[in-house]
Amino acid sequence: MASITEQEDKVDDDGDDEIKNIYDVCGIPGLFKHILIFLNVKSILKMRESCLVKNLSHTSFNECVTAAISGPKHLFELYRRYRLEFQGKSALVCASEKGRMNDVELFIKLHRFHKYIEMKGVKEGNMTLNEMVNQVGKNSGGWGWTPLVEAARYEHFDVVKYLIDQGEADLDIADSGGGNALHYAAWRNKKNTELIELLLTNMSLNSINKKDSVGWTPLDCAYFNNNPIQQAIIDLTRSKGGKRSSEL
Repeated sequence: MASITEQEDKVDDDGDDEIKNIYDVCGIPGLFKHILIFLNVKSILKMRESCLVKNLSHTSFNECVTAAISGPKHLFELYRRYRLEFQGKSALVCASEKGRMNDVELFIKLHRFHKYIEMKGVKEGNMTLNEMVNQVGKNSGGWGWTPLVEAARYEHFDVVKYLIDQGEADLDIADSGGGNALHYAAWRNKKNTELIELLLTNMSLNSINKKDSVGWTPLDCAYFNNNPIQQAIIDLTRSKGGKRSSEL
């Protein structure tokens, strides 16, 4: 595990003598280099004269630097934790799969700091929030899903709602097999119909009646749900215009 932090996350400080040990100070490869670029200065000494630093209303230079580092550092540590737990997998997809609401919120809220971290496997730096949330990534088992589909499959209502309300999740996106979040929720949910109602309320009729690669609609999938709430799912889906493939 040590090689992940000591070798893969090595800093390239472009030869500036005054930031040689910045990895030890910040704990994030490349971050200080980005801060210098952002402040349009060439050395740590000149940061004291930066108008931005003077106008941040912090009581000390150290507090200013700490404030600048805290967001990117938090995001970096979050990715590091997921890389150690789910090597080679998508952090946001795994967080959604496991129903880790606090982590999902952090990935969304700290999204703007992606451009300030350099980390193997993290490619979200140039993505919009919409692109990050709707990209297909590997879950803990190595299968490709979007965060929304994973959260819907495992009936994590709060995560699904947050991804829709705050994460710009696209409910019309289907996986490689043609199934969308409603297909999997109708098939696998067993607690109640709350999550399915949320999806139905926010989806277009075309998505509600979308056929997957086998030709099944979400309502068809509901008939394969062997849990006590099966009929409630069927009735609710029909009330929103859902039909079986044979009825379309």
